[in-house]
Amino acid sequence: MKARFIAAFTAMLLLCTLAAAQEYSIRANRGLNLRAAPSLYADIAGTVRSGAILQVVGDSGRWLKIAGYGSEVWLAKWVNYSRVENGSQPPSQTGTSAPIDNCCFVDRQCSSDQEWIEGYWAYQNNHCPASTASQSGTSTQAASNAAGQIDNCCFTGWQCNNNQDWIHGYVAFQNNQCAGSPSTQQGSADSCCAHGWNCTIESDWVLGERVYADHGGQCVIPAVQANVDGLIIEGSTWFLGQVKQILDYLKRHAPEWHAYLVKGPLKVRERTWGDNTGRESIISFALGNLIVLHPRSIAGNQPARSYTLTHEACHVQRNIAGLTRYGTHIEQRIEETICDLVGVYMIDSARPAGYSSKYVTARAEQLFNEGITNIFELAQAERERAFHLLATMS
Repeated sequence: MKARFIAAFTAMLLLCTLAAAQEYSIRANRGLNLRAAPSLYADIAGTVRSGAILQVVGDSGRWLKIAGYGSEVWLAKWVNYSRVENGSQPPSQTGTSAPIDNCCFVDRQCSSDQEWIEGYWAYQNNHCPASTASQSGTSTQAASNAAGQIDNCCFTGWQCNNNQDWIHGYVAFQNNQCAGSPSTQQGSADSCCAHGWNCTIESDWVLGERVYADHGGQCVIPAVQANVDGLIIEGSTWFLGQVKQILDYLKRHAPEWHAYLVKGPLKVRERTWGDNTGRESIISFALGNLIVLHPRSIAGNQPARSYTLTHEACHVQRNIAGLTRYGTHIEQRIEETICDLVGVYMIDSARPAGYSSKYVTARAEQLFNEGITNIFELAQAERERAFHLLATMS
């Protein structure tokens, strides 16, 4: 009887909460994806263009529920949008009705989260040629944008001293989490994000919950958090040095693959936990736009280290492009083989004498013989993507 009463009382509270939820509108500040469920793994249910007005009718964690699309669709809270009054119209073609606080609105084409982050900081430091904001050239902190819009907890009392602090402040503001100090803005207590991890992208939150649950709440706090070539690197001092060496190596010997690395993933995190069986795992993997590397996977010579990081960047790039498929065993083999070939192509570029891996080629040829006749074309498409990304950086 008591259990029934508690269940009924809980349901009543839930209904009251839903009824009291205030609906409001937001404006997309760039093209955004709508998901069929509140998860990065859910199918893309639709897209909206920059300037579209969306009606928010609820939320779940770090996702907003959007009305008016014929079915339940969701938008991530951390993407680029502005809250507007209900009934607001999309901005005019000149864009003057919406506040401008990012060089992506001024002098550049931005298509990834990393480009929008870079555009935001460039605007704050008055580095857009067409920017009209009057910023101090001596401060390392971002200043309020020209329109006076507050969109970051760093404007409301947080002490923000570096890019990482400002990114964290932006995410926290979108989630109405400015009331406490940055160290408390970590969401659920059942997550490494609430126990020292600096979670600034959605993949951090997904990983933080997994690691906390799988390893009894044991969360190793990264000793170093640094920004290298636009990538956020988190881990030990040794790990930071290894990743820096890889990026420097690629910048010198294979610049297209350096662009491939820094224009897709947002963060590279050191893996500091095992496989939950008492054995030390050497598995590295990609999760959304996050790369997780086990220290052993980047030991050895420079080509071998660079291979691992490039392989995982391939998974991120294909995920961004909506190409990744892991639903069946054959799809898993295809994805892994494509990114294995990408690693080989990277080494071919970095080493003037050339390089070939009979093992990787044999796996690809086996898939080819099984009917996956475009396996080499799919890998070549990633090489073309790398050159395209390099062109956008020059």
